[in-house]
Amino acid sequence: MLAWFTLAIGLTAPGQTIGVAVFVDHFVAGLDVSRAQVSAAYLVGTALGALSLPRIGRAIDRHGVRRAMAVIGLAFGAALIATGGVQGLITLTIAFVGIRMLGQGALGLVGQTGVTLWFARRRGFAIALAITVSSALMALAPLAFTVLIDGVGWRAAWVVIGLVVWATVVPIAVFAVIDRPSDVGQWPDGDVAPDEDAPPPPLAPSSTVAEAVRTPAFWSVNVIGVLTAAFVTGVTFHHVAIMGARGLSQAEAAAVFLPQVAGTIAAGFAFGWMSDRISARILLPVSGGLLSAGLALATIVSPGPLALLYGLLLGVNMGAVRSVAAVALPRWFGVGHIGAIRGVETGVTVAASALGPLVIALGDLAFDSYGPVLLACAALTALAAASTAIIPVPPRVR
Repeated sequence: MLAWFTLAIGLTAPGQTIGVAVFVDHFVAGLDVSRAQVSAAYLVGTALGALSLPRIGRAIDRHGVRRAMAVIGLAFGAALIATGGVQGLITLTIAFVGIRMLGQGALGLVGQTGVTLWFARRRGFAIALAITVSSALMALAPLAFTVLIDGVGWRAAWVVIGLVVWATVVPIAVFAVIDRPSDVGQWPDGDVAPDEDAPPPPLAPSSTVAEAVRTPAFWSVNVIGVLTAAFVTGVTFHHVAIMGARGLSQAEAAAVFLPQVAGTIAAGFAFGWMSDRISARILLPVSGGLLSAGLALATIVSPGPLALLYGLLLGVNMGAVRSVAAVALPRWFGVGHIGAIRGVETGVTVAASALGPLVIALGDLAFDSYGPVLLACAALTALAAASTAIIPVPPRVR
């Protein structure tokens, strides 16, 4: 099950920024629109797509991971194929709504929910493994998409990618995925029953999504995720300009992504392992502190070790936040309504990622420099990180 869910998460790449970025220049040239217009369409599409994720999360709880993955796979493949036929800014925006909602949002949500349901005692390690391997798969997407575009053109490339999603996600959902271990008489984590006749353990008490969102604990997880999504997306979107202002060439700026990817992978494993053993009240402040330090460092970065350290801090933050949030939410609120709970969390996070580039751009416009807005973002993140250390967790897990 872990392998199937990990592959599904990896196949969200066409709906992630890392995949869409390969096509931006082709949109500009092929649709006769400006880069700013493409960016605006991407922002609107991402924000609108995020609105449906809480409802999709509830549907996953109601209908099960297997059925939800099959429907989402069909819809995502169709949205990708339709993207190959966009004719202008309006249809491009509609396409972004579809691929962001179904790719970055829904397919990733159902994959992580599946891992959550199949693991309990070793959930942190399982989620860390899924996030790490899927991140590695996504890192290959730009190269694969570039080769595909060179071979068949950018419009046909979207069609091929959609067909690959159909041929992979849908058969996995129909023939391989099982909703819960109890559906086949198994125990979470692959644990062996104490005797042959012992039934699978019942689900622990679970909070509804309405109960969860009324707790400070839910928002303590979400605030770090939101700030990470917004600010990391923002500085990544303006990466070349921010690094160029600090004296880095385009090649040197591109090299910063190497430690960032390495940091994401390493931190995904490390913080996933630690999440099984250490409270999120400790790990969340650490995760936020890493982001705050990275944003502050961006104001003084220079070619060489400081630039590599900057990339490493952002990467470690990204891997840490994803692993800690994925473990803390089911631990604090149970798994009975985890799809709906994670749907709200994912929706807010995805929406925040759409705002990040605009925040950074407006800050640069206001101050004629990225420095002040980056310091303001670092200060806000530090304050939020400190607050997560004192917010109480739900009483039932104390």
